Amino acid sequence: MIDGVAHKVITLRIFVGGVLSLLLSGCFLANDVANAIVNDPGPVNFNTICIISNCTNSNADVVSDIRTSYVVTQKNGQVTITASIGQTANLLTAVAITGGDSLTATVDGQAATFQSTPDTGTPYTAMVPDASLQPVVAVNFLRGTSMYPSTVTLPSPFAMLSPMGTVNLGKSAGKLLVQLSLSPTANVGAIVNMQCNRADGTSFSGQNAVPVSHVANTNNSFAIYTSDLDATLNAASQAPNNQGVSNISPVTTCGLNIDWQTKVYGTVSSGLYRSSYIVGIQSVQNQVNYDSRL
Repeated sequence: MIDGVAHKVITLRIFVGGVLSLLLSGCFLANDVANAIVNDPGPVNFNTICIISNCTNSNADVVSDIRTSYVVTQKNGQVTITASIGQTANLLTAVAITGGDSLTATVDGQAATFQSTPDTGTPYTAMVPDASLQPVVAVNFLRGTSMYPSTVTLPSPFAMLSPMGTVNLGKSAGKLLVQLSLSPTANVGAIVNMQCNRADGTSFSGQNAVPVSHVANTNNSFAIYTSDLDATLNAASQAPNNQGVSNISPVTTCGLNIDWQTKVYGTVSSGLYRSSYIVGIQSVQNQVNYDSRL
């Protein structure tokens, strides 16, 4: 089984005189991205320039140094493409599309227009109505007359067969068990969106991947073990707030939205930086009320 992994994107947009948009971004961790989807994009500006050290213009880089990260999802009859552009393995540098460079995309041959994220500029997002079972998505980085294509065929949609409704889960239960309309050999991961309380009365929110296992001798049952879940929640609690502190107050209760995912990686132009990728993701969600004291 594979873990879903979350992308962390810290972005900033500076407006000068209401005329010039300066896009910049930092600290992009390229693992996976199911959680980076933007639902309300604004108009894209492909003439943005960068004026600080952690942002660069795409036309200042050779194409072989351009790292493209494309995430494609399908939900409620709509395909969403999220594109983040970076520079080589430098995770602290974002790239603004400039100087005649551009992004284009198609979904089952239908053109998709990229837009920029409101207030941040990046990543770029395109949305196209498409309810087909396995849409084929192509994303192209263009420089002059040269095209650098990436393509992926999304995995088939699937459903959660059980449980229905919100689950009340105590740590002593041992595992959260779900049935998905997937084969036992399917690659299944999960991302946990959490709103939690600690024993000392403080609270926090976050997002992290948690291990998923197929349950032996079943056709379509998958599990998250509460020992793994509890460790994931406490790791998320400690990381942003108490780095290096071992006696942090433990997590007691959480409201969780768990995103169960299957994913397929597609093909990327060899002309782009070697860690570029395109991934297609299908997902379903369920809600869990977790209590580590039970």
